[in-house]
Amino acid sequence: MRQQVPTQRREPPPHPAGGRRMASASRQKERAEQRRRRRKRRNIFFYTALFLLVIGVAVLLCFTVLFKLETITVSGSSRYSAEEIIKASGLVKGENLFRQDVEKASDRVEEQLPYIGEANISRKLPAEIVITVSEAQVAGVVEFEGQNILLDANGKVLEATGNMPEDCPIFKGMKVKNAVPGKPLEYADQEQKETVDSLMQAIRESGLEKITEYDVTDMYNLSLVYNNKIRLELGVSTDLVYKLRFFNEGLLQAGKLTDSDTGTLDLSQASETNKAYFQEESLSSSSESSSGSSSSPSSGSASSDTSGSSSSVSSGEESAQQNTQTESSVSANSAENGDNLGDEG
Repeated sequence: MRQQVPTQRREPPPHPAGGRRMASASRQKERAEQRRRRRKRRNIFFYTALFLLVIGVAVLLCFTVLFKLETITVSGSSRYSAEEIIKASGLVKGENLFRQDVEKASDRVEEQLPYIGEANISRKLPAEIVITVSEAQVAGVVEFEGQNILLDANGKVLEATGNMPEDCPIFKGMKVKNAVPGKPLEYADQEQKETVDSLMQAIRESGLEKITEYDVTDMYNLSLVYNNKIRLELGVSTDLVYKLRFFNEGLLQAGKLTDSDTGTLDLSQASETNKAYFQEESLSSSSESSSGSSSSPSSGSASSDTSGSSSSVSSGEESAQQNTQTESSVSANSAENGDNLGDEG
């Protein structure tokens, strides 16, 4: 008996007209999306251009019509008149406030008027510029071509004069190439310039005052004279801040040395040994002996000669590794001479 196999019913193919309608709808949707994106880009471009146009017009107005300089005010202390300072600045009333180059104006004031130590120039809306000046102080004098060149603490030449100012620190051993008032001193030796700059910076940081002489003749044996009485031998230009603080804070302020003491203090090894060696003598005798050969006493010892007594002094500022050590830094021989300036252990 035959078995009848059911036949599968085939689905009719999609009607061609329905497929075309679907494709057409998809294309229309894609074109609509593209139009929407183009409109968005055009809007972004338009509003960006409009924003830039508004900004440009505002800037143009600021630099042409608005903010014209009407007032120039000078404040601070100076030997120069306000009219001289304004003239040196090159600032012009009636010009636009923001077109004035205040940095160059400041440089012109400090250069053309040497005794202006610093000129700070600022704008003040809507139409004012304020020039604030401070007086430069004479930090020292150096001889050059028969003239005494006065310098400020930054090395700017203040003036050249034939007279030696009273109570003015003296620079010795400086190799000068040129000196023009209002400009930095030109050195013949660049290494010496860097050393002098480091020395002046160290003096400012240490807070030491009453320096009456700077001697940079020997770059490996720098020295200062304090209050015309104590010569400070610093050695090389390393650890200058520490050496000067050792003297100022550890000895002067601690009362181990006073303004009435006269002699030579060797600080060349202070940063390594935390000690200095003081030779009590007249300053003229010290100056003569510094030109010849000399040797420092060893740590923990003291010596004496015909010029006076020598003693080793410590500042009391021991390093972290030396905190457990205490000692008397003056020997019995020095103590007998009344030179006990050290710490008692």
